[in-house]
Amino acid sequence: MGVRHATLHCLFWAKVFVAMVLSIGGLAYFSHKVLVLHLEAQPPSAGATVNKPIDISNASTSCDASKTGFSRLQLQTPGRIMLGWSLDWATMTPRQAAEKLGYSAAVYNTFMEMNMDTNPPYDQNSLNWFGSEVARVGGILEVTMAPTSPLEQLPDNVLDAFAKQLLDINSRYGVPVLLRWGHEMNGDWTTYGNKPVAYIKSFRRMTGFVRKYTNLTAMVWGPNIAITAPFNETTGTSPIPNSGPEFDALDTNKDGKVDKNDDPYTPFFPGADYVDWFGLSLYYYPFDQVNEAVASTYFQDYLTGSGPTTSRAVGPDQMTAAYSKLHDFYHQFPGTYNKPMLLPETGAPFLQNINPNVDEVTIKMAWWDQVLSADTIAKFPMLQVAVNFEEMKVLNGFTRDWRLLNNTAVKDAFKKRVVSFGNNLADGPSLVYGCDGSVKLR
Repeated sequence: MGVRHATLHCLFWAKVFVAMVLSIGGLAYFSHKVLVLHLEAQPPSAGATVNKPIDISNASTSCDASKTGFSRLQLQTPGRIMLGWSLDWATMTPRQAAEKLGYSAAVYNTFMEMNMDTNPPYDQNSLNWFGSEVARVGGILEVTMAPTSPLEQLPDNVLDAFAKQLLDINSRYGVPVLLRWGHEMNGDWTTYGNKPVAYIKSFRRMTGFVRKYTNLTAMVWGPNIAITAPFNETTGTSPIPNSGPEFDALDTNKDGKVDKNDDPYTPFFPGADYVDWFGLSLYYYPFDQVNEAVASTYFQDYLTGSGPTTSRAVGPDQMTAAYSKLHDFYHQFPGTYNKPMLLPETGAPFLQNINPNVDEVTIKMAWWDQVLSADTIAKFPMLQVAVNFEEMKVLNGFTRDWRLLNNTAVKDAFKKRVVSFGNNLADGPSLVYGCDGSVKLR
């Protein structure tokens, strides 16, 4: 027994050792890959970029955004949509995405955090790298900045320094920035969620610092689609408060509770004077957690809080005229204020390891056929940007793959859609940017 025990003991620690080697090796591989990407993406020479440096001076009349007649970074040619990618930057750069598809998208998103417990509070080197990489393809950088410290604890000097770095990206690389500050603030999964009073104050502060320096960074107000709001899970990061100013702001109909009869968007709206773009996180999600056909009106129904898809999501008893009015994001905001809208992250997931009722190409193209359509442009003319979430992740116990570039069949099908819709698209290299925040076609 002693020999057997010793043998098993040795085998156990041998397995532990092998597992440690494989883990360390895997981490080293991915760290090296990220390092290589950074080394290849150092600020490029002028000849290697599509974007060129832009001289920015807010004291100059030529940089006055109020004289353009458009919102900052609004495409001044109607009837066009700018495509974008929300990339996993550790595995793919904008240039690599363009090479894969044979098409240079206009917008590239990155997710970042601002935390006062770290030094510096956000990753300044990565932000600079993102800007330099987007310059290579003539695009616009979308920065989704999520504060993870309490909003009231973000000091002025940090916000001011952040705004100055955005100015540097605008001017040195000639790259405009769509700044989505504190996205999905109407959800309970962020540290700042369900706190409309604090959020509005923070958004207005950030707008002030940005506009102090540059008009080539636009402020994006980007809630989450709220068809099934309110979001108040018992395990959520930011549950709905039971009382106080934040609760009072959320209880829009003043009946003493926060429920489906309250406005899920307006309590968080900072005001038209502070917002350049309206954003909305809007994805296709299968109702029964299976790979099923995308309803033909899903996109339009969710965007306007109406139609059969919304009725299926909330139940026909809830589908009243009052409900639809409160949940009609497009007409309540972009349509009312005549300001551009983007889908800062969107797409249709294919559920991995689930027997498909419908194949991956059909699901993903059904979604994009709705977004990239003449009908969408006609009904929602202020929609100017659609950014695919080019990642795969586990959500609610299912591995969901939103990627369009990873699967050859999906990529080829999407490329055909891009080509056929080409006259209604604006790619990165076709855009010209001005210090007044103007975006025009060459």
